[in-house]
Amino acid sequence: RQHYPQIYAYIRNRQPDPSCIEMVSSRNGQPNLMVINQETGGRMAFYSQYNPEREVGEWLDSLSETVRQAEHVLFCGLGLGYHLQAFIDAFPGKTIYLYEPEDEYFLAAIEKVDLTKLLGRKQIAVFAVGRDPSVQRQILEMAFKLIKGSYATVILPAYRKLHPQTIEKLETNIRNNALNFIA
Repeated sequence: RQHYPQIYAYIRNRQPDPSCIEMVSSRNGQPNLMVINQETGGRMAFYSQYNPEREVGEWLDSLSETVRQAEHVLFCGLGLGYHLQAFIDAFPGKTIYLYEPEDEYFLAAIEKVDLTKLLGRKQIAVFAVGRDPSVQRQILEMAFKLIKGSYATVILPAYRKLHPQTIEKLETNIRNNALNFIA
């Protein structure tokens, strides 16, 4: 509410849809999201069902040199905030443009995890929530207006598995926006 009043107004009085997402605990006790495929009824855990913290650490170690060297990072996906927290802790000097395309994930996250400190971090220059193409367009336009220097894109691994078409469109839009900005 304090840092992102427009997002607060957008999600206020909304609850996550239990037919889409369920909160579960990993074996180590950390909260986890179980995403339910509406077409097949299949279920997929957003994080490791054993130890999300270790999974996030391995992900952080695997980041490319491009991401490590970039001054600005377009960060797609918040989930429960584990990746973003680890990223900010490892790279405190980077400016982050955070985009959470899935309302349901964000609604579940704010119910289960206190994101106040994380989302209040000064490294987050822009934050947007929603799959609507206009939301995606706006965050990319804002990001490219603010970016001065090198940038990289980070997309959480679960999003590539759960929403490949959304991610493909996002990557195309990032390339197009970058080209337009450069031109």
